[in-house]
Amino acid sequence: MANTKIRQPLIKVRELKKYFPLKKNTLLDRKQIYVRAVEDINMTIFEGETFGLVGESGCGKSTLGRVILQLYEPTSGSAVYFGPIFKTMSLDYIVKEIKMLPQYQEKARNTHQKALFIDTKITACEKALGELQTVCTGIDKGCKEAETAQKKYDSLSKRLLRLQEAALNKRKQASRYLRHGSRMIGSLILSANLDEIVDLLLEASTLVKHNREIPLALGEKYPEGFSPELIKLFEKIKSYRGKNYLPLTEQIGRAHV
Repeated sequence: MANTKIRQPLIKVRELKKYFPLKKNTLLDRKQIYVRAVEDINMTIFEGETFGLVGESGCGKSTLGRVILQLYEPTSGSAVYFGPIFKTMSLDYIVKEIKMLPQYQEKARNTHQKALFIDTKITACEKALGELQTVCTGIDKGCKEAETAQKKYDSLSKRLLRLQEAALNKRKQASRYLRHGSRMIGSLILSANLDEIVDLLLEASTLVKHNREIPLALGEKYPEGFSPELIKLFEKIKSYRGKNYLPLTEQIGRAHV
């Protein structure tokens, strides 16, 4: 078992839930039924720890992983990843990735906006379905009007599913862009002050020789004899944590990396 007293947390999951709504079979079905794929999950995974998740087929293991990776939006709860700023990477690679950070954020922003636009269509479609149910209240199931309404309901339901899938795919794509950036700076990839952070990181890179590596992560203690100039820069970078984050993910406000 890992020694959790001296190791930093890598992932924290708190009260995580994921419900999937089941499609209503007929227009006259009123109550929405959900599959509770993930229910009240709490766990902490520490750096260097091997974590095993065991359960029977269909118990929600894969769904839990997708929610943690933000491929699925959680119904409630939070999953926070405490990512590194620098591990043992070459300086050339670090500088290249630092310069790419604004592009990752901009691509995530544009893709997330597209998902939000699709959400407006989803809302309109859901409203139309609700209005159709209201109009059809009291209609006999066997009459012609009910048959016509059912066909329209089925058509709207199919459109709703297509829109939901499109919105989910856009969110997955936005999450991939954010993950690229978070490999370097964790949730600071969401910062509205990213340009300032990039400038500080590039300034830090000039203080490091090309044949050295930077074995430092935000949240770790500085090693003995570490450059005071670098400490000052990293402390300034850390001051941006949790402040002025852009709403590029539904996890905003819960990430404190």
